[in-house]
Amino acid sequence: MADGILQILKHAFKRVTKSGIIRTDRGPLARIEVYLAPYVEVIRGELTASEWTVLVALSSIAGFIALLLPVYAITSSPSLTLVFSLLGALFIGYVVVTIPTMLAFMKVESLERAMPLFLSHLTAVYSDRKNMRDALLSMMPMDYGQLSVELRESISNFEVSGNPKTSFRRLRETIDSRSVNRAFDLIIKSIDSGIDVSESLSMLVNNITSDLDAEAEKNSRIGLSTWMILLSSSFFYPLFAGMGYNITLLLEGLMGTHLYSAIDKQFLLFSLLVYMLLANALDAMFIGQVRYGSVRRGLIIVFPLMLLIAVVVFTASMKLAGAFVG
Repeated sequence: MADGILQILKHAFKRVTKSGIIRTDRGPLARIEVYLAPYVEVIRGELTASEWTVLVALSSIAGFIALLLPVYAITSSPSLTLVFSLLGALFIGYVVVTIPTMLAFMKVESLERAMPLFLSHLTAVYSDRKNMRDALLSMMPMDYGQLSVELRESISNFEVSGNPKTSFRRLRETIDSRSVNRAFDLIIKSIDSGIDVSESLSMLVNNITSDLDAEAEKNSRIGLSTWMILLSSSFFYPLFAGMGYNITLLLEGLMGTHLYSAIDKQFLLFSLLVYMLLANALDAMFIGQVRYGSVRRGLIIVFPLMLLIAVVVFTASMKLAGAFVG
């Protein structure tokens, strides 16, 4: 049943993409497609960059429509409903944009983790045979995860074309990893000129292993602090903010008078949510810089998760406190 529904949705999506109703050759969607193109090239999924861009637009539209009723039920304000539904739609679109990026990062990390074992095996065989082509062919039956998929395709292309530079272009250029690119630059140099690169490959293995060990040690040292920052922004603040807002309503009920006007309450709610958005973004940037060495990766990987948790906790705290307010 579920597979049938997925197939129907997939077919409908393909029809919308081919119909040209949503065009990606101009405006903001064109910029999104250009941004997604290199990441889609890395992951090589079923969707092209253009189809991913259409999916971003459709997700945003569907999210905006789906959020109207629940947001109005919480805020009871048409203006706030429109604003928050629009912000929610933008966030949904942003999350969809980050999916190929996150998958590309994960794939590159998987390739980098597989490199020491692959290069160690390759160096051992190459040192014995002194022929890089034969050494690579002997690596094809081995399992190095996603690296094996890329490697087998590149070696097969090389066997057909005889041109190593074009055959290994993905591993030398498209995959954005200094260690992967450097390793296959050396491999191509050995194929082209017959130069003995075993010593260089051994040094590269040591460098990659040292980098991975340093990364693991750093993550173990900063793991607790980053989790505390994440929980502070995405759990504790939304929880107390939602409860606090409803405590104001509870006090008004007990006192039998209005402490704030309807506009003041709407502004207070809007301020709490904007602060939550900014706090999550800033803390995600900090976590990204500390954990991954990249603010952008924090916004891509950490921020969507933090904001999703924050929205769920804030909504739940509002409902929980609303049960006591009545």
